Amino acid sequence: MKRWVVFSLLALTLVATSWAQSLPRFDITLYGGYGLTSLKGISDYGDSWNHYSLTNVTESAAIDAKSKAGIFFGGGFGYYFTPNIGIGLNFGYIKGKVDTTSAAKFGWTWNDGRSFNKTSDFVGTDNSIQSMVLSLNLIGRFGGERLQGLVQAGPTMFFNKVMLDSAFLYGVSQITWIIYPWYYSQNVDALTIPIELNQSWTGFGVDFGAGLTYWFTPSLGLTLDARYFFCPKKTFDWSIFTGKYNGTFYTNITNITFDETDIDWMNENAETPLTTIDVNPSFFQFGIGFKIRLY
Repeated sequence: MKRWVVFSLLALTLVATSWAQSLPRFDITLYGGYGLTSLKGISDYGDSWNHYSLTNVTESAAIDAKSKAGIFFGGGFGYYFTPNIGIGLNFGYIKGKVDTTSAAKFGWTWNDGRSFNKTSDFVGTDNSIQSMVLSLNLIGRFGGERLQGLVQAGPTMFFNKVMLDSAFLYGVSQITWIIYPWYYSQNVDALTIPIELNQSWTGFGVDFGAGLTYWFTPSLGLTLDARYFFCPKKTFDWSIFTGKYNGTFYTNITNITFDETDIDWMNENAETPLTTIDVNPSFFQFGIGFKIRLY
């Protein structure tokens, strides 16, 4: 009886070993597809002041950035310890367009009661967020000879870059003395101040997903891959451009210097200094491509 047990175990071991060795231990995957990016950030600016005949001046801006879907390219190399368990080194690249808008408002009231309100919308040009990812995944595969599925998850390194531009309105008042100190004329307008975000950074996160492969031949298959890449969001300050600017709504105020002193004043005294913006580089990708087995 014991001999039959030993013989049966030996036979099963040989069959399992033969089956495992007959399956490919290596595969290479290349694919492309669609990626859904996750950037959605909002910045605000606001202030109010008075000057001579101006009893109240208000300026504000709501800057909104929201990313859109982009093209994703990726691939990977897999090695399997057993017929069902392996590890994979995967890479990918995505670039998505970002819609950036600024809804800016400017209003003022004279001491005789007259009041005016102006608005200006600014739309960013050629804004984008892009990520290159490198991940090391634990892979589980299952299925038959023709149709196989897999699940995978693991740590991921992100190489991110974001490029945004927008603007806000900064009010100014200009006094021209006719007879000092009794008579003067006063003009008011808002300068259009451009801002920019151009940052690159490395982040660490995770990815997890699933795939399905149909094998045309023992060595070549069509593969579908869906995966979510998570990377913690990062907060950035806008870069504010200094220079000489003209009034936005009228022609009376020209060649006004806006420099670091004005930026410092905004940061210290504005009711709502230009706030930071959160950038989320996480994304979901869906791809289709080819998988090649290497024996």
